[in-house]
Amino acid sequence: MLSVEEILAAETRPTVTVEMPEWNGAVTIRAFSKAQYIAMQKSAGFDGSGEGGDLAMFQKQMFLHGVEDPKFTQEQIDALFESQGGTTVDRILVAIADLNKLSEEDAKATKAKFRK
Repeated sequence: MLSVEEILAAETRPTVTVEMPEWNGAVTIRAFSKAQYIAMQKSAGFDGSGEGGDLAMFQKQMFLHGVEDPKFTQEQIDALFESQGGTTVDRILVAIADLNKLSEEDAKATKAKFRK
């Protein structure tokens, strides 16, 4: 059996490099911790079932907590969302969603695993 210390020390938040040709470089994204994900949902105003809320705020929170390198501030993310093309920012957001298994299909598959 695993010890609590071994479980807490396990690295379960992978990182991925996303190439950004528009910026002539790449960014590193990282999977969210459970605490980050809950905080993101709350800050965007989503209820416990994932309904309601502010999608734009949630996407900004995804970017804030998902982009590991370079690290952005909230103000820089606000400016980025205003100045950059949607497809450019969306490439990073889609990669973050994929890494965190946030697609609708992933959510349905996860829910199905827990139904008895």
